[in-house]
Amino acid sequence: MTMHAAKGQEFSRVVLHDLSEGRFPLRLRAGATDAERAENEQQEAALLYVAATRAR
Repeated sequence: MTMHAAKGQEFSRVVLHDLSEGRFPLRLRAGATDAERAENEQQEAALLYVAATRAR
């Protein structure tokens, strides 16, 4: 299941797979501005928080 699909659900256990450096957060296209990069990092951090807190 994707992290997006986990929103609003609860599970007895949660495993977050492949959060290694370079894989997460997702990289933006090469021409992205600093503001776009900062916004992307904020969104990815919020998504990770949601996914990590789905365990009861």
